[in-house]
Amino acid sequence: MESRSQALTTLRLERVGLNVQAFLALVQVIGGTSLTSLIIEDAAVALNRADAEYFARRLPPTLTSLALSNMHFESAGFALFVVNFPPRLENLTINQILMGDDGARALAQHMSRKLTSLSVHQCGITDEGFAALVPRLPATLQSLDLGGNLITRAGIQHCFKQIPSPRGRGLIGWLNLGKANGAVTANWLPKSLEVLKLGSCGFNEADAKVIVTVLKRAAPGLKRLDLSGNGLDVERAPRADGLEIVL
Repeated sequence: MESRSQALTTLRLERVGLNVQAFLALVQVIGGTSLTSLIIEDAAVALNRADAEYFARRLPPTLTSLALSNMHFESAGFALFVVNFPPRLENLTINQILMGDDGARALAQHMSRKLTSLSVHQCGITDEGFAALVPRLPATLQSLDLGGNLITRAGIQHCFKQIPSPRGRGLIGWLNLGKANGAVTANWLPKSLEVLKLGSCGFNEADAKVIVTVLKRAAPGLKRLDLSGNGLDVERAPRADGLEIVL
């Protein structure tokens, strides 16, 4: 039997099947707790702007881990939701929620600088939102999931491009590149990053080689790169010493 402290610090809800009014009533109850972890999966509820803001404001300030999936925020509701996030969040999962590029930009502006884990899988983010979000990642981030979004080949060609070094050698880099001691480095990846997931983004083998080349320079601490769901040929997929590449 769970203790009272356990019951008050962690809450997991799956397929709750509530209408908006009932969901908001539940949110009100949650706001009166000292939860540190809240998981709401497949809520299938649609929140307008006022509902989204109320939801965020009622989240306990003690919350350090928040995971939401399969919810719908109408109009600019997601942006209002993000603005009012609890300040102590360390783990944030937002999967199968159509935030789009506007939501990605809002998240970039207001995400906790204490995050160690961020997942925005299958959220309708295109190249524009991707480019806005990634440079604002907190320095504490260890795990990042950007899989299942609408990153196109054209977007890859725009973001990963040839940057001439002072010696005239072409090096692969990311949008918002910085130079240090004559070497080209990508400055958008936190040095603490250990896991990066880019599954189901439509990358081919050539794209994958570019990604690995950049990451070896930009994220020397990276231990695991997940490229599953891209249909990459095992024989032609890139390899890198010290980096586990999941296909």
